[in-house]
Amino acid sequence: MIIAADRARVEPWTGALALASGRPVHAVLPTHAVVLGLGLQNEERCQVLERLASGALVAHRLRWGRFTEVGVSPSDTDASAGRRLVLDSEDRALGEVVGPEALALGAALAPLVAPSAYWPLSGPRPRAPRRWLSPLAAGLIVAALLWSAAAIAESRYERAAGALLAESESLTAPLEDAQRAKSDALRLAALLRKGVAQPAADWRRVLPDLAAAQSVIPEDGFLYRLEYDGRALGLTGEAKRASDVLTRLEATPEFDGARTLGASSIVEERSTEQFSIRADRAGAPPARAATGPGGAR
Repeated sequence: MIIAADRARVEPWTGALALASGRPVHAVLPTHAVVLGLGLQNEERCQVLERLASGALVAHRLRWGRFTEVGVSPSDTDASAGRRLVLDSEDRALGEVVGPEALALGAALAPLVAPSAYWPLSGPRPRAPRRWLSPLAAGLIVAALLWSAAAIAESRYERAAGALLAESESLTAPLEDAQRAKSDALRLAALLRKGVAQPAADWRRVLPDLAAAQSVIPEDGFLYRLEYDGRALGLTGEAKRASDVLTRLEATPEFDGARTLGASSIVEERSTEQFSIRADRAGAPPARAATGPGGAR
């Protein structure tokens, strides 16, 4: 449907508006065309009722934001078909009123949201959007992807296999070095075990001997010093009777040859005897001298 206007009758008004605003007027819209900027593109059916200067009420019908009928009699339209908009507040009983603010907003947005619905006063007419281009392009892209999917997958597999092969070859030399280092470490460990096995066979645990030596001190006695080098034991301390300590040490299976070094001295304030006793480890050759400072203490 084409709506035409005499340009000679329109240009005086557009010239006055351009002079007053300082901006050129690119388009002049009739009142009902302003509703194109109100977002009616999402409405399947819509009717716009307009009161003309003569007082007559006319209806404009839209479908998906595009005019299908303009200026028809309201009696010729289906009153139940879609949303109803009224451009005059006096007719609010007939439908939803579009106020002046909404009309101004629609006029500003109409050239943007519906550029192909009218012909501007100057310049070429905007082309209607080709809605079939996007689905067609999407279909072509999907077809191309499906066609090339096999080739792309095969190429990726080949690159991955090549990368794995190169990585495997780069690890060959480090693996060989690690294997040689492992063999050297095993040989060194065998040599160390062989060298330590013989001396360790003659070793004897010291803690049982020390525990046996400490146990000969009575509960009311005092142990000043304990010396042990694995062959000879030396004890210095106090007890009620020094002879009891000597007897108990001689009775232990860990030590033999218990003997005192000098006479026992009496500690009068505690009524005890101070002793100094030596003994040899059982099975060891007798020590030729007293245990030196290097013994276990």
